[in-house]
Amino acid sequence: MMANWHDLFFKLAFGDTARAAELLALALAKQDSPLLPVGPLRISKAPFVNPELADLYSDLLFEAPSAAAPLLIYILFEHKSTPKHFTLLQLYRYMGEIWALWVEKKAAILPRIIPIIVYQGSEAWNRPLSFHEYFAPSREYSAIGPELHPLFLDIAGIPDERRKRLSPNTRAALAALQHAFSSTPEDLMAALEPLRHHDATSDFLIGLLH
Repeated sequence: MMANWHDLFFKLAFGDTARAAELLALALAKQDSPLLPVGPLRISKAPFVNPELADLYSDLLFEAPSAAAPLLIYILFEHKSTPKHFTLLQLYRYMGEIWALWVEKKAAILPRIIPIIVYQGSEAWNRPLSFHEYFAPSREYSAIGPELHPLFLDIAGIPDERRKRLSPNTRAALAALQHAFSSTPEDLMAALEPLRHHDATSDFLIGLLH
C-alpha cells in the first residue's frame, strides 16, 4: 500500500516517462552535473525488491540505455514530503536489491544507478546527503566507504525561468506538490493548476484531488 496520497500523486504524475525525463534534467541542472548520456527512459518492471520490503519502496524506477556503459542504467526517484534522516540508507538498500538480482543472473558487470531524492516539503532539508554524515568523524576512516551522493532536487528551489521551459503538466505537477501543505487561496489555486490542462489523465487528476 502507498504510504500516502503525496506518494501516490508523485507516481501518477511522474510515472509518465516524458515527465520523468524532465525531472531527471532538473535534478542534474540543480547539482551542476554534466549532461549524462542517458537514452529514452522506460519504466522498470523487474521485481528487484523482496516482497517483504515492497512497502518501503513506493517510488519510481526507470531503465535507460547509456552510450557510456555496456549495460542499462537505472534512474531511481525517491520522493519525500518531509525530511527523513535515513533516506540514504533506504536508497542504499534498494540499490543493493537491484545489484543482487544482477549477481544472481551471473552478471560480470553491474549497471549504474542514478539515485535522486525529490523533496516537496516546506521545512528546510537538514538531513544527510552523504553517507559519511551517518558516522562519527574519523581521520583514519574518512577515505573508506561506503559512500553515496544522490542527486537532490528541492521542488521549491527550482527557478521560475527554468519552470517556464517545462511542459505544462510537469509544471503543474510540481506546483501541486510544492503547495500541497498550504491552505492559502493562492497556493490552493496553484496546487489545482493541473485541472486546467485538458490532456491530463483522469488518474492524475484523481490523485491531485485526494
